[in-house]
Amino acid sequence: NTLLAPLSVYGALYRVDVSAGTATAVELSEPMTTADGLVQLGANRVAIAQNMDHLIAIFETDNGWQSAKRTEVFPDGFSFPTTGVQVDGRLFYLIGKLHELFSGNREIAEFEIREIAAK
Repeated sequence: NTLLAPLSVYGALYRVDVSAGTATAVELSEPMTTADGLVQLGANRVAIAQNMDHLIAIFETDNGWQSAKRTEVFPDGFSFPTTGVQVDGRLFYLIGKLHELFSGNREIAEFEIREIAAK
């Protein structure tokens, strides 16, 4: 049983073997900086919100998560994307508006959910 876990501070992704209790770094073509909201899109693809970079990125592997390459980037119109979900083959992310929270606005009443047109 294998899980994937991003380590946001270092832009790293780890493959976790639950039964063995081990974690191994995945060699990435580009770091997953400010990673949040990882969504598994099948056995060989993940979507990751890079919230402080204001984008969603797709990473793919062809060797069981020994390494992965960033294959798609969605940079337009995202302001701190956070949690993601896939529903009926469609990918959605919450636009967290963390910039407003960080600037002192504690009364955010509405959030946005955006569909990502990943291949």
